[in-house]
Amino acid sequence: MRTMSDFNADPWHFHRRELAERTVLALTKGPTKALTLFAPRRKGKTEFLRKDLTPAAEKEGHVVVYISFWDPLEPLALLVDALEQAVARKTITGKAGAAVRRITPKLKLSAKLPGTGAGGEIDLSQIPPETRTSLVAHVDTLLGRLEKPKRKTILLLDEVQELARRERDEGLVAALRTSLDVRSDGLSTVFTGSSREGLRTMFSASKAPFFHFGSQFDLEPLGDEFVDHLIARVLELNGTALDREVAIEAYRSLGRSPYHFRALIEDIVLRPDLSIEDALVAYRRRLAAKQGYDTFWLGLKPLHRALLGALATEYPPFGAEASAMIESETGKEPAKSTVQRALASLADQGIIDRWDGDWRFADDELRIWLSAERV
Repeated sequence: MRTMSDFNADPWHFHRRELAERTVLALTKGPTKALTLFAPRRKGKTEFLRKDLTPAAEKEGHVVVYISFWDPLEPLALLVDALEQAVARKTITGKAGAAVRRITPKLKLSAKLPGTGAGGEIDLSQIPPETRTSLVAHVDTLLGRLEKPKRKTILLLDEVQELARRERDEGLVAALRTSLDVRSDGLSTVFTGSSREGLRTMFSASKAPFFHFGSQFDLEPLGDEFVDHLIARVLELNGTALDREVAIEAYRSLGRSPYHFRALIEDIVLRPDLSIEDALVAYRRRLAAKQGYDTFWLGLKPLHRALLGALATEYPPFGAEASAMIESETGKEPAKSTVQRALASLADQGIIDRWDGDWRFADDELRIWLSAERV
């Protein structure tokens, strides 16, 4: 039987089949009930889930449910919507149901709950407080219906650190932990995140809601074989033979980001007259405009600008060089507590992240742009 993933074959995608097969084996045959996977944004994490792990699991007969919390919508709404669709279809639902349909404001639930409209219908865009508790309990019911001890259902919870950002989601997170705990014989989970600090808050801190829940590992960046794959695809497509060494250098300069390098290759396919070097310059210029780096920079507080400038120059935020930059920008010597609050604010906005005690840019292209244009 063909699965949903069969219809989403992408010849430009570079597969990590061996890693996907090992992961499925660990989740379904091994002692692992959950895995937590970290990778910075745009390093191929979601593609691995959707285009490698999902087909590998479906090939073995497992139902896979993918939910991304990287979305402005209510996390509870995303979870309920995806689980309802999975129960109905017993197949992958896509990002908040995107592979099957766009999430709609009105969702007819599979059970009548207090506070829902006629026929068990609820407006997911506006969940009233009195309905939240019932919906959280309904999530447990849906997970129970997906539980399959003989052939586990696999949940892929992408960008799960977003669940820790709002106090009102604490009840959902606690209930989800309990549900997954008691149903671990029939449900396995892959949590992913692009923020080390966010994942630490969820999984590693002593009071974390998912403290020591499953094993953790980093998704390693793709090597030069990814570049070889795209070079071969371009040659097959239009006969253009790209210089391998120049292509590898461009890939590494883009932080070994599959997303950015593939976008660069798309530009070269559309403009075969462009050299890789010229295409890279044009791509970075367009990316900066698309991301609004200029507007973002001008909208920052002087203290935040100085801190980001220091980090872009690889100065420690509490070092003498950073202090001098802050004093130059703000007109006064910074107190340590002031710098700490500013770093926390930038982290809350998703601009920086902490890796093993060091602060780094969440978007490496922003760092490169600042280094070239503003520092």
